[in-house]
Amino acid sequence: MSVSWTDDQKKVIALRGRSILVSAAAGSGKTAVLVQRILSKITDQDHPVDIDRMLIMTFTRAAAGEMKERIALALQEELYKDPENTHLQRQMTLVHTAQISTIDGFCAYLVKNYFHRIGLDPAYRVAEEGEMRLFKEEVVSKLLNDAYEEKDPDFLKLVECLTPGKNDDILKDQILELYEKASTDPEPEKWLEGCIAGYHFDEGEKIADKEWGRLLLQDAGENLEE
Repeated sequence: MSVSWTDDQKKVIALRGRSILVSAAAGSGKTAVLVQRILSKITDQDHPVDIDRMLIMTFTRAAAGEMKERIALALQEELYKDPENTHLQRQMTLVHTAQISTIDGFCAYLVKNYFHRIGLDPAYRVAEEGEMRLFKEEVVSKLLNDAYEEKDPDFLKLVECLTPGKNDDILKDQILELYEKASTDPEPEKWLEGCIAGYHFDEGEKIADKEWGRLLLQDAGENLEE
């Protein structure tokens, strides 16, 4: 059964020679369009591409498995129409070893196959979530200890404002939380700089002029009413 593609979907499938970004709602057929785009490149009459020359990455293993299954099924349907096509026969063999994986899966492939060129140990393993938490806490503790030894006045004021007594666990937790949020941004350092800029006051500017200031005043007002 043939699929009726919309004009926008046809553009995504057929566009060549440039980078494209497709944004669409869940359930709108993005995966089907991508599979058709891949298939159209494989079966291109003028410039056919082998499936193992493509890099297809997804965010989850389940999505990668589904993508590989859909591509294999689409190739099988094309081969059914033209059973003597040696190019399609070759693709049916190559699809099982094609780079259709998660981002971290592809990175693992690079390390294991090209460790001698990139200088990494192929016997690595991915740390568990609990281990990563311990590593991060160890780094934060070292950073804070170094800062205590330096006795920077601004740092000491920060500690005084955020930590009760001699316990600085709250400060550690806030540093780790800030790190996690920054890590989700493609440019974490720029994101952090933007956070700092939000606390800069121009001449004549008041707390109520800042978004965070308005939230603080709103919260204070609600507490007073209670």
